[in-house]
Amino acid sequence: MENNEIFLGDYDIIPEALNAEGKLNLRIRPIDLVTYWRRCSAIANFVADYYKKDKNDFRHENIISTVFNEIIENASKYSTKQFSDIDIEVSLFNAILFMQMKNYSNKLHAENLIKRIKLLTDINTNLEELYLKEMYEKSQVATESGIGLLMLLKDYNIQIGAKFSLKTEDIYEVIIQIFYLMEEI
Repeated sequence: MENNEIFLGDYDIIPEALNAEGKLNLRIRPIDLVTYWRRCSAIANFVADYYKKDKNDFRHENIISTVFNEIIENASKYSTKQFSDIDIEVSLFNAILFMQMKNYSNKLHAENLIKRIKLLTDINTNLEELYLKEMYEKSQVATESGIGLLMLLKDYNIQIGAKFSLKTEDIYEVIIQIFYLMEEI
């Protein structure tokens, strides 16, 4: 494998030399989340509560919980093995909350996600039009929604980056990074 890494979107946009004001690392198993699905929202709510600005910061708390929940559900659903680990890092850099999920996915899921993120991060993609088009298409045919990342990018002040590393013939290491600007209201 000559070039086994693919970088998409805004990957690694925070300089390594920049120290985080706060950092949280978690390692979980997809089986824990898939078997007990409510654990995804429990972890998302914990992270949101941990990083909200103050006791009454419901806006940021809701956004962080929604964004985190979406990416942790995706990592859980599309991990290769139920007993492999999902590594999660959440760091605060002044007003930027950095969320990263790392898991392993089979080639089919990873390549579908590569196509999806390429589309969503293309500067020529109108997210609002894409959302309306996909909602209409999904109303015509019953399928899984597949619009979670699109909704996050369309509705919230986030940036997304991804790195895909082909580890074996059929396994990719997938790293998704979300950057949320916690601007003042």
